[in-house]
Amino acid sequence: MEDWKRDMVLAANHGIDAFALNFGRDDWQRQRLDDAYAAALELSHGPWGLADNTANNTTPTDTPSSEGGNACANSTAPCISVEAGLVSTNAFSNATVPDSDAHSCTAKPIPFKLFLSLDMSSLPCASDADVAALQALVERYAAHPAQLLHNGTGRAVLSTFAGDACAFGQAGWARVAKGSGAWFVPAFFGDVRSWAGWDAVNGGFNWNAAWPTGKFNVTWDPDAAWRSALNVSGKQKAYMAPVSPWFFTHFGQNTYNKNWIYRGDEWLLAARWDILIAHRDQVDIVQIVSWNDYGESHYVGPIEGALPAGSEAWTNGFEHTAWLKMMEYYIAAFKTGTYPDVHEDHVFLWARLDPANANASKDGVGKPRNWEWTEDYLWAVIFLTAPANVTLYCTPGPTQNETQLLPQGVSQVKLALIDPGADVSADGRCAMGAEIWRAETKVLAFQPEGMRFGSRNGNEVENYNFNAFVAGT
Repeated sequence: MEDWKRDMVLAANHGIDAFALNFGRDDWQRQRLDDAYAAALELSHGPWGLADNTANNTTPTDTPSSEGGNACANSTAPCISVEAGLVSTNAFSNATVPDSDAHSCTAKPIPFKLFLSLDMSSLPCASDADVAALQALVERYAAHPAQLLHNGTGRAVLSTFAGDACAFGQAGWARVAKGSGAWFVPAFFGDVRSWAGWDAVNGGFNWNAAWPTGKFNVTWDPDAAWRSALNVSGKQKAYMAPVSPWFFTHFGQNTYNKNWIYRGDEWLLAARWDILIAHRDQVDIVQIVSWNDYGESHYVGPIEGALPAGSEAWTNGFEHTAWLKMMEYYIAAFKTGTYPDVHEDHVFLWARLDPANANASKDGVGKPRNWEWTEDYLWAVIFLTAPANVTLYCTPGPTQNETQLLPQGVSQVKLALIDPGADVSADGRCAMGAEIWRAETKVLAFQPEGMRFGSRNGNEVENYNFNAFVAGT
């Protein structure tokens, strides 16, 4: 339970109010759910110090929970998936604005909440017995003090990954949700208009809206379509919106047969947050996808525990917690409706380390589908207390550097990356970094260790890795 508590404190200190616990059919996962709820209950009694950022919310298993679905189920990780559910103040009572002075420890109780996300790509859903089993699972935690409740009704929040194709159908879901008294906001993947009118459904979670599904930028359009469909007979049902920083998975046909990317370009994480903030009056909950889905590369929590077998090839050395720190600014803006003032200069950088068109002839899985949707750039979000000249660079090599005068506040800038080749750099790569200058004085210099771009050997790389290297000050 100490591992759960460390993760919850870390999340809460960055403005996250709840974890959505996505789980499948394996029996051991029930114990992990019990542990999570017990940990959240203990945190609510406080005080708890954040000793470090390590955690292990996982239990090894020889049988993966599923081959599809979100987070651990989708990545086949032997663990309870933790999506990071950020709750909006207009629908829930325990939403908090992140405290910028609370990163290292907390000396007060933390009212951190949890809710279940049923992975219906794994859990059986055909018979009356399956209905009864799911209802019993929901009822087990519905009255727990750590359960996230809908503010207007006091009912336990319940979500899913998939489930609209369950053989027990609408009648089965009515028994699961209404029978347990849950406030039901599923992530069904069929046409939203086909199930939005179900009486048991209180809203919907549009999981796929987190990423562009082509070589274009993320927009509000998919959200608007769902919002429209969830307006049933003039009554607007709730909308849960996703936000995610990245997507890359690389499992071969002999394992889970998942090998593709979604476009993460044009500052996806920051751009998506800006969209949700602009439409915050139309969003009841934002769910961050994800806290610990290493197999799909969109984790914002620490890398720890039992990773999906094989995913260490693209996750080892690719920490993403700088994204978590950056999101604090956007979380506060979403909750309050106002972007916070910037009180300290910060730089957040991310990029792929290998050129998109590089080849990996020894990679047995093959090049990921949709690889041509992404371009070679260093993406940067810059926080400035006052105007400054900001330089992005990748050196040595033909990319050189680019300097812009940026205003006070938060700016998004980028640098096109060019493979330096072995004739320019000893290892064929260039080191990425950033500098902030004011009045001929360098006030910040940041060159993350290991953040080097290039193919190293004539456009050839060892393995395909489209994960993002993320770093921040």
